[in-house]
Formats: sequence, structure tokens, C-alpha cells
Amino acid sequence: MIVPGEITVVLTVVFYSLLVGKISFGKILISLASGLGLEAFLPDGWMFIQLWFLTYIIVCYATVPWIQKIDVKRMRPLAFWGMLGGMTVLLQGTGSLLSLRFGFPSLSWGVLLRFYLAYFVFRRYPIESKTCRKVMTALSVVSAALIAGVSFVRYGIAPAGGGTGAPAELFFIYTQTFAGTVLFYWLFQAFNKARPPEIILEISDRYSFPVYLTHCLFIGYSTSVIDKAPGVGSGILLALGCTAIASVILEYLNRLAHRLIKRGDKSG
Repeated sequence: MIVPGEITVVLTVVFYSLLVGKISFGKILISLASGLGLEAFLPDGWMFIQLWFLTYIIVCYATVPWIQKIDVKRMRPLAFWGMLGGMTVLLQGTGSLLSLRFGFPSLSWGVLLRFYLAYFVFRRYPIESKTCRKVMTALSVVSAALIAGVSFVRYGIAPAGGGTGAPAELFFIYTQTFAGTVLFYWLFQAFNKARPPEIILEISDRYSFPVYLTHCLFIGYSTSVIDKAPGVGSGILLALGCTAIASVILEYLNRLAHRLIKRGDKSG
């Protein structure tokens, strides 16, 4: 997806510059580099496409042999959840210190919890068990409370600053991590009980990842279209439409790349 993703970024920048407004060459270069997962080491952070996780995947793979040795089933609940919470604070704190020390704009190691939480929770509580359902129900309540709290801080008492700083970053990480884990669990349970039509599953399987990769092209950063529309509602619709078009282009380029690779293998 890296090469098709970068091509999609270039096409987006070209059409955005022609139809909306020009973007400086410097920001384009930074955006292409951030698409390789290097946004934390760039001076600006103008990330267009959601490939920031590439550098974090390396850490996940490297740590799997170590975390497999942790016997989470024998841990007491307080020790288990304390381990996950402390792990995130330690990772995020270390990343923030390095960011401050070396001037990186963002080194959010706390997002690794998105992998560790699901890995440890479903190892400790089998996904089909009643205990897992209770845990996911509790996490759902916590997620809802965190989302409400973060929304209140960002748009209520601190609309200008948005609630910045290390505590806000940690709450943001926990909010996204818990919400993502419980969403996966409840979707898993729903699809087990009522399987949707095959065509819906095929479309979702084909385009969910491209949608994830391209949505930031039109929601934030240099090529945001939301603030270019007459209102927020029309801006959201415009962003959704642009995301759908970019996702189709990205998937087409990805399939084309695979065909070219296979053709090259056969000819070789």
C-alpha cells in the first residue's frame, strides 16, 4: 500500500491545488515522507495519509517474543490492569521526553497500547466467554465516559486550546484504544449472530483499509475540505465523498501494483 498510497497523495495534492488552493512544495515533500511513517521525525507533521503506524508495527513485531512470556492468566486483576495502565504511561512518558529532548514534534509510543491491550485482554479472557463479555461491557462504559469527558474538555471548557499537554494525550490514547477494542468485540458478536449479506462483507473487506488510509487527506492537515465548504454539514459530506473517491483510486492502484508484480514474477 505504500507506493499506491504515495501516488494517491500526489493525485490528491494535484487536484486540490487545481480546484481549491495551492500547497507549498515543502509541505508536499514533508507529506510524502510522513506517508512512510516518519511524521514524528519531521519538522512540521503535515501528514496526509494514515501510514504513520509503519514504524510502530516494527516495535510490535519485535516485542511479541517478550510479551508471549507474560502469563496474564495467572495475574490478579489489579496487577493485570495496572500493568497495562503503567505500560502506557511509561511508553508515552519516554516518548514525550525524547520528543522534548531532541525536538521531535510527535513521538507517541503510548499508541502501542492499541496492540497490547487487545493482545493481553483476549489472551486472558477468551472472546467467547461470559467473563470477556463482562469485561467488554465495563470497557464500553469507560469508553463512553472518556469520550464524553474528552469532548467536554475539547469543545466545552477549552474550545480554543482543545485541552493540550501530556494528560490530554494519555486520555486521547486510552479513549481511542478502549473504544476500538470494544467496537471490535461487539461487531464480532453481532456478525456471529446475524451475518450480513456477502456483498456488504466483500465491499467492507475491500475498502475499509483504503478508507482508513485516505480519510485524513480531506479531514485535517493541508488538504482539508471541511473548512472550505459553506457549512460544517456540507463540509463533512464533501469530505466523505472525496474519501470515497480516493479510496476507490487507492484500491485500484493497489490491485494494479499486485498485477504488475505477478506479471513480473512470471516473466522472470
